[in-house]
Amino acid sequence: MRRRLVVAVVSYRRANELREAERKRDEFEHHLQQTQKMESLGKLAGGIAHDLNNALVPVLALSTLVMKHVPEHGRAQDNLRLIHKAGERARDLN
Repeated sequence: MRRRLVVAVVSYRRANELREAERKRDEFEHHLQQTQKMESLGKLAGGIAHDLNNALVPVLALSTLVMKHVPEHGRAQDNLRLIHKAGERARDLN
């Protein structure tokens, strides 16, 4: 009778250890998935920022160039300044 009791206690401990190991593994896998999601999100954000900057280069450069050839006071100059400032704000979002 005593021998069966010892076997039952050992089996119970091993089952608890196994459940705890499985819980830790599940927790680790969840953490790994979250880390991979954050890495993917970072790559996506970096790619969008790069593409946005590439699109803004001609807006900023050409608006500056054209402002030099348009009369300083006038509607065209005001519009070009507005375009240029909007481009700068978009660039500074990065």
